Amino acid sequence: MAVLNHLEPQRVFRFFEELCAIPHGSGNTKAVSDWLVDFAKARGLRYVQDQLNNVVIFRDATPGYESAEPVILQGHMDMVCEKEPGCTKDMAAEGLDLVLEGDTVSARGTTLGGDDGIAVAMAMAILDDDSLSHPAIEAIFTVDEETGMYGAEGLDVSVLKGRRMLNMESFDWAELGHTDLLPAGHQLGTPELLFEKLEDDVIQAQVDKLLATKKANEAANYKANPIKPTISFDEFEKLDIRVGTVLECEAVPKMKKLLKFKIADGLENRTIVSGIAEHYKPEELVGKQVLFIANLAPRQFKNGLVSEGMILSAENHDGSLAVTSLLKEVKPGSEVK
Repeated sequence: MAVLNHLEPQRVFRFFEELCAIPHGSGNTKAVSDWLVDFAKARGLRYVQDQLNNVVIFRDATPGYESAEPVILQGHMDMVCEKEPGCTKDMAAEGLDLVLEGDTVSARGTTLGGDDGIAVAMAMAILDDDSLSHPAIEAIFTVDEETGMYGAEGLDVSVLKGRRMLNMESFDWAELGHTDLLPAGHQLGTPELLFEKLEDDVIQAQVDKLLATKKANEAANYKANPIKPTISFDEFEKLDIRVGTVLECEAVPKMKKLLKFKIADGLENRTIVSGIAEHYKPEELVGKQVLFIANLAPRQFKNGLVSEGMILSAENHDGSLAVTSLLKEVKPGSEVK
């Protein structure tokens, strides 16, 4: 049963009461985040929900305000969960029990979460109101503000176009929802950037730096894989490993990992297809001598290509491949013993 349905502005208190029915303490914001997403979907509003459960909802400017700069509205969806002695409510699984006494709203036995639930409700009321005239709105709902601003710190601000917020004077609770809080001639404060926009090249430079550090750490901590089970010399002799000279090398259309080789093997030239296209350009390998398994059963690919052997490569710690080669040139078809 609704408790706040007769309070004004009704739209604000309706959303606030819906919010209070959802457990939303810090670290427990998935349900309320999904509720905000459902709100946006039901109204056809564009939204972004990130892995932290932050939500940004966008509403286009109304006619006449298309050229105005977007306005950012922001509130955090988490609340501080505290209980009075003897209160048995499970605030991680149960909504609040709202109480209205005169013009005072509270929650029975627990904190109310007015900070910052009322800001969330006000932003939703604006997004929901088709009678308002306004520029584009970007409503940001962050998580875990009460425990350390973790949601705001992890927010991807590249989706935002707005750069300003109004610096409003204080107002009474009774004025909540009014559209005339700023009198004519009100002097606006100097706007400041809420978040510094990071250009793509700056982001890429940081990504490259992190990848370089990751590779360096992997190289420093590299440990070779264990030796495979022992085989007999007779088993080894079944492999016919030969030296071949690369006569031609080309990429395989629509198969980005494959290179097609024409190999001189001392008998008849053969075709070998190898999955090393991400590690070599074809022209790097023409004229080079490589080691290949000559007696491997032919393998046919989906595009009809048949590979008549396998070029041997070494896999480095980072997954890159290095084709095996010789310290000096020998005749094509020479056996490896």
